[in-house]
Amino acid sequence: MMNDDFFTGSSDEFESAEHSCNTSVSDSETLADKLFQAFLNQKNFLSLVHVNAQSILAHYSELLTSFSTGIVDCILISETWLKPSIPSTSCPLPGYQLFRNDRTERGGGGVGIFLRSCIPATVVCCSPSLLGTLEYLFLEIIINHRKILLGVLYSPNDKFNYFKQLEDVLEGLVPNYEHVICMGDLNTCLLKNDNRAQTLHTLTSSVNLHIVPMTDPTHYFPNCRPSLIDLAFVSNPNFVSSHGQMTSPFSYHDLIFVTILSKWICNA
Repeated sequence: MMNDDFFTGSSDEFESAEHSCNTSVSDSETLADKLFQAFLNQKNFLSLVHVNAQSILAHYSELLTSFSTGIVDCILISETWLKPSIPSTSCPLPGYQLFRNDRTERGGGGVGIFLRSCIPATVVCCSPSLLGTLEYLFLEIIINHRKILLGVLYSPNDKFNYFKQLEDVLEGLVPNYEHVICMGDLNTCLLKNDNRAQTLHTLTSSVNLHIVPMTDPTHYFPNCRPSLIDLAFVSNPNFVSSHGQMTSPFSYHDLIFVTILSKWICNA
C-alpha cells in the first residue's frame, strides 16, 4: 500500500530494501486478514493482486470484505462476468475506480481493474469484446510522474491459441514503457513442460518480460489435476519485493500477489 513516503522516500532506503520470497500465511485467516498481514509493513511498495472472480456481482460481498481496507493498490480481475448493461455503480468498491472490458457475447468472461482512486490512469488498449479471443485491458498509470503499463489478461480455456494475439499486443505496448506489470489467468499451466508452456516462456522473453515464479498450483478444480495458470509478468524482476498466493473465496483459483519496490518506480 502506498502512502506519502512512496513519493518521497530516499534512494538509500531503496538500495537497502530486502527482496522477499513467497509470503506464508495461515489458511485459517480470512483473505482480508492475509492481505493485511502481507502488506502491512510494505507501505512504500506498490501492491497488486489478481483474482479470477467468476462473477463480481455474485461475489460482491466477498469483494467488499476482502478489499475494503484499501491496503491493496491494484486489484486485477479476470472473469468479471459484467455486461455493458450493468453499470459500475452496481459493484462499487470504496476508495477505488473500476476500469473494465466486458465480454458482450454469451455469458462469462470480462476483465477489470479496481485501482486506488488516488492513482491517475488512462485506458491505452483493450481487446475486442467478443467470445473466442484473448481478453485484456491495459492501463497507463502514473506514479510520481512515471508512466507504468498495467495489464490484466484472460484466456477463456486451455485449448485456445492466443499466443499470436498476445505477442502482437505486447510488442505494440511494452517498448513504450520502462515499467510493465501484467497479471491474469492465461489457462497455460507452467507446471507442464509442454508446447503451450514453452511458447509462453518464449513469447514473454521475446518482449523482455519475466514471469514471476509462482511454484505451487493456483487452480484446484474438483476431480482435476491442480494447475499453475494464474500468472504475473514484470519488466524487471529485481524490483519485485514479494510475491505469492492465497486461497480466496471467489473461485477455485488462488489470489496471486506481487509487491513492487516503490523506489524503483520513483528513482529509476
